[in-house]
Amino acid sequence: MRFITSLLFLSIFFTVACTHSKKTSLSPNYLHAWNEAYEKGIINDFFSPPVAARMYTYPNLAAYALLTNGEGNVLKSVSTFPKLEQPKKHPELVSLYSFYYVAKKTIYSYNYLDEYLPQFEKEMIDQGYTSSDLNNAKNTAEKIAEEINAWVKQDNYKETRSDSKFTLNNKAGHWKPTGPDYADALEPNWEKIRSFFIDSASQFTKKYTPYPYNMTDKQSGFYKELIEVKEQVDKTNAEELATSKYWDCNPLAPQHVSHATYAEKKLTPGGHWMSITRRVSRDKKENLLNASKAYTLVALSINDGFIACWQAKYFYDYIRPITAIQDNWDSKWNTLILTPNFPEYPSGHSVISGVASTVLASHYGEQTTFTDNAEEPFGMTPRKFTSFTDACDQAAISRFYAGIHFKKAIVDGVDMGREIGNYILKKLEEDVSKK
Repeated sequence: MRFITSLLFLSIFFTVACTHSKKTSLSPNYLHAWNEAYEKGIINDFFSPPVAARMYTYPNLAAYALLTNGEGNVLKSVSTFPKLEQPKKHPELVSLYSFYYVAKKTIYSYNYLDEYLPQFEKEMIDQGYTSSDLNNAKNTAEKIAEEINAWVKQDNYKETRSDSKFTLNNKAGHWKPTGPDYADALEPNWEKIRSFFIDSASQFTKKYTPYPYNMTDKQSGFYKELIEVKEQVDKTNAEELATSKYWDCNPLAPQHVSHATYAEKKLTPGGHWMSITRRVSRDKKENLLNASKAYTLVALSINDGFIACWQAKYFYDYIRPITAIQDNWDSKWNTLILTPNFPEYPSGHSVISGVASTVLASHYGEQTTFTDNAEEPFGMTPRKFTSFTDACDQAAISRFYAGIHFKKAIVDGVDMGREIGNYILKKLEEDVSKK
């Protein structure tokens, strides 16, 4: 009897031991690593801010859909997302491979993803997965990614690549290309890109309006704001300039050195906030599912923020401060960082920071303190913030310090971004209540 009992005990012991040879839940560090590899590709391809925002969405949405068995509340509002056949084995592993296969189809520099793949697979073997497990998961993920990528192609991105160009309005008060490169208007058709949460690209536009152009009345809102911008740039101190450069996030900024010109590759505004998401998720030691939700919520919200912001920009077609000052007061006056090549109102940095900070505060809590190291790879010292609002406000005002924006574009931009963020959060609450 003792012999049988001992055999039974050993049988149970080895069964449990085998069961636990592989972790029941994979670390979120693998998702963080995939996002970092993907981010390197986006930076290397120097996609514009709206385009980069679109790219962050799809791989994270793919992983989230599989981790939540297609039932995650962030997914509920994406009504057109395909109904996927959920993997029967190793859904976490499949979800991470799906990130890889979807991401590869969105960027040119997918070599960064391929370079991380062997390390990822080695670590999966170390976690207890077999080579057969990995091959089966890859095959499943590749098939799922094909279905998702077919859906991705329906978001009008390809169509906008050959869409009509922006027609300049040569009347006073309207936007026109600015030096030193006088580049064409960036993404004038971005309002046509598929959104995830908002009902239409123009949903928030007419709630916010810039001051009417007026260079004759010195008491007009426009005239006063223009003086304010010029005076600010003339007195911007070293700390304010450093803040402007920290939040510049312009991946298309050409650098002129003697007769040579090169593009300085950096994070976009959306990429900066995705990096903040990663940093806070790591600080909070979130599990894989919650980290995936954070990435997906922030990415999809930023995407919609850009769509709404860009619709407003081209609807108002508003003059940049540099143009008004050079045309009317001082032809040699310049901003402290490069003025981007699209209309002024509202401030894109302000809208996106308003959206991102709002949804991040909902996910982690407003009074979350964190150290932002997003710009460290570009030679800048990390910055500490006491809240997401703190970071948002600094990002927004940085554009005023450098003379890029009027104050109203910044204030209204933050308000618009927060309204979009709160609209998204309310919509997600309503979707949850319907379950």
